Amino acid sequence: MLLNINDIHLGTREDGEKIDEVITPCNNNKYKFSELMKNILENNKINTNINNWIDLIFGYKSRAQDAESTKKYFF
Repeated sequence: MLLNINDIHLGTREDGEKIDEVITPCNNNKYKFSELMKNILENNKINTNINNWIDLIFGYKSRAQDAESTKKYFF
């Protein structure tokens, strides 16, 4: 997912340098970054609360009274 193995043209930077792959944190180690993201998403606290976050950002809790009542979980 983060490697451009098919050499797809992703554009160029403002300085003219070709963009050929996604730059990630972790010293640009894509495997380490993927493992870190997987471990975070599989964390028990995240796993049990991610549905609330999705509702808050994209769902019905993003508006009005529902947003105010959910605020205490995240802030």
